[in-house]
Amino acid sequence: MRKKILVIDIGGSHVKLMISQRIKRRKFDSGRTLTPRKFVTETKKEVADWKYDAIAIGFPAPALFLTAINAVEMVGGVGLFFNVWTSYVAVTLIVFLIFATITIHGPLVRDPVTGTDQIVHIIKNIAIIGGLLTFVAF
Repeated sequence: MRKKILVIDIGGSHVKLMISQRIKRRKFDSGRTLTPRKFVTETKKEVADWKYDAIAIGFPAPALFLTAINAVEMVGGVGLFFNVWTSYVAVTLIVFLIFATITIHGPLVRDPVTGTDQIVHIIKNIAIIGGLLTFVAF
């Protein structure tokens, strides 16, 4: 028997709720006024009649964090493309990929919803690190 997972997506204007094996969804307003207490109260009220075995919660990552990640990847890619400080750029990207693999993808491997995708990302990062090592060596 498959586990029923309560999927909660915290968005900028709504919190969306659904059970993994159902098509029907429920939602309530979030906006800037969503507090932890309101989130828990509203979620309990919306899913009171649902049975589930686990909960998966998705929330928007801070924009600054995503901007920093994108900047490292873009600047590193441009540096490699134009052959500017290639070894230093490759080492920086290797350190970044090790950090991303351990802190972002690693903890999510056991997640029942995204675990398989995270394993794919980890393998992809290892392959990219192998390619970047050639820039360091030559």
